[in-house]
Amino acid sequence: MMNVGILRDELTNDPLEVGYASMTDAEAATALNLPDRTRVISRRITSLTILSELGADAAEMLERVATAAQTNKAVAIALQALQSYSDGGGIDIGNDVTRSTIDTLLAAEVLSDDEANALKAMATETISRATELGLGHVASRHVANIRGGE
Repeated sequence: MMNVGILRDELTNDPLEVGYASMTDAEAATALNLPDRTRVISRRITSLTILSELGADAAEMLERVATAAQTNKAVAIALQALQSYSDGGGIDIGNDVTRSTIDTLLAAEVLSDDEANALKAMATETISRATELGLGHVASRHVANIRGGE
C-alpha cells in the first residue's frame, strides 16, 4: 500500500529540488521512479569475488593489501576474512568499518582512487527516489490523488 503521507511530503516539500510543482502528474511519477540514486548495501565478498569482478589487475592490488597487512592488524584481519571461502566467510564490503578501511588503504597509497572506488561500488545499487522513500512504484494516479487532495 502506498504511504500517502510520505508521497505528499515529497511532492509538497521537494527536498531534492526536483521541481515536482511544475511537472504533470505523469512527469512527477516518472521522476520518482527514475533509477538515479545510489545506496550502499550489505554484500559479503571474498578475494575470489574481487578477482572475478575486477579482473586480473585485482591480483596485484590484493598483493599490495597483503603487504600492508603485515604492519596493520585491521587490514590483516580483513585480508584473512577475504580469504575465507566457507559459509559466512568473506567481508561485508558495504559495512562502514570495511569502507573506512578502504579509505585508510587509499590514504596510505596502497590502493588507487580507481581501486578504492571499484571496491566500494561492489556494494552499491542504483535505485529510484520512490524506492529510497519506501514507496515502491509510483503511478501518475498516485500523484493525481495527492494533488487532488490538496
